[in-house]
Amino acid sequence: NASSATATCDAFDVSWLKNGGSNSILYTYDEFRVYTSHSFTITPKTDYTITSVEIAANSASYANAVGGSSLNNCSKSVSGSSVTLTPTDGTKAVGFTNSAQARLNYIVVNYTTDASGGTEDPTLSSISVDTAPSKLSYTVGEYFNPTGLVITRHYSNNTTDTYAYAGHTSEFTFSPSLSTALALDNTSVTITYGGKSTTQAITVTSSGGGEQEESDYSITTGSPYINGVAYKMYFSKSSTNYYFNGELVSNYYGETTTTKSSGVDVYFEENGNGQNIYMIKNSTKKYFYTASSSNHVNFKFDVTAAPGQVWTYNSTKGTMVYGSDGIGADSSHNTFCGEKITYYANFETKDSTGAVAFATVMNNSITCNASGTSTPSLSYSWSFFESVYANLDSTSKAELKSANPSDSEVVDFVARYDYIVGKYEYTDFLDRSPSPISNDRSDLLSNMIDENYMLIVVGIIASISLCACALLIVKKRKNR
Repeated sequence: NASSATATCDAFDVSWLKNGGSNSILYTYDEFRVYTSHSFTITPKTDYTITSVEIAANSASYANAVGGSSLNNCSKSVSGSSVTLTPTDGTKAVGFTNSAQARLNYIVVNYTTDASGGTEDPTLSSISVDTAPSKLSYTVGEYFNPTGLVITRHYSNNTTDTYAYAGHTSEFTFSPSLSTALALDNTSVTITYGGKSTTQAITVTSSGGGEQEESDYSITTGSPYINGVAYKMYFSKSSTNYYFNGELVSNYYGETTTTKSSGVDVYFEENGNGQNIYMIKNSTKKYFYTASSSNHVNFKFDVTAAPGQVWTYNSTKGTMVYGSDGIGADSSHNTFCGEKITYYANFETKDSTGAVAFATVMNNSITCNASGTSTPSLSYSWSFFESVYANLDSTSKAELKSANPSDSEVVDFVARYDYIVGKYEYTDFLDRSPSPISNDRSDLLSNMIDENYMLIVVGIIASISLCACALLIVKKRKNR
């Protein structure tokens, strides 16, 4: 109970004044009561404009009592138990004085932030680069680094301000992403903030050591995945591939995307009798592992030093395992986890670099016998090489089959491959169908026999011809 009450917020102040009568200001849990001669005033603050006031009364009679005595800087319309007050000047106080008691459920004040009234709040219309990132020159295989980036935000009311990437990293996205290795054809990076995009020019060159060297490609015994080449990690579920995008969701799971190009690049490196698996994020290696927590096994990728344990290939599960734990998805989710796995992780090379990587490791693993007297020497079985090939992307497989483009490693490997398959009838897993090479001793002996037979036939024909001629000559002489 009081003779007056006030309330305030960022946009306006509200005052409720008891001007007369015996009843004090009163509110209950579901309504408040503005009695006879009580006044109610709403005063907008600087740069705010009241556009309307909506009042819900308990009945039509209460609605009619609102402002029944007087209205201040507004007009009134009533529809049943609803009252609408429309300001004459929204930048000034709007109010009313009751002619009788009015029991009200709520009062809604609609306003804008433009002092002239009638316009919407300013919205972001575009962005531009104010300060470019510190690093703009890259070599192939490096990752875009936005450190130092500051953008200018342009608004619909023609105002601007600047906004730094530092401290707001989660609000920005980039294409290529920060986890995608740069290539020679990347001449700019698209920066997106608040649904608006701009571009930043960059330079990518093949010199300076940033490109993956072919000599870095290698095989780890027992694993069908090549060290040093970019893969995409995914699982297949209901005829859809879900690719790991390098992000954590719900603190436990690896987030996925159904778009391969949006998946993070994943790499293998040899470590003892197994491999480390890692991605590169913000130019830093992030190693994969699994960890037990509260009776659960979680997929983790938050350490920058190689974990103490290595990943190995489990042929029974058909996937890489960290100890006994694999990663993949359970039957209920489309995210990567470390337990109750129904759909295990697979890996497929990112692009045609897989062809060069495969050709390199094959050339380093095969020693052909040029004399043709024995089968080639292989560091691993031919069927093992086929399993490595199975994890290449379709573009890499096509380039190996056609030996195009003519990278020297690819051409050298295909020449060896055709010789081995054609001569020794090894499985043609490239589907090149090379011509058979038949120069072993049995074939050579067969050819020699065929040639001698022809000589004998020719000799017999010649002898018969000579005999016939001789008889003819003798006969002619007797006739004389």
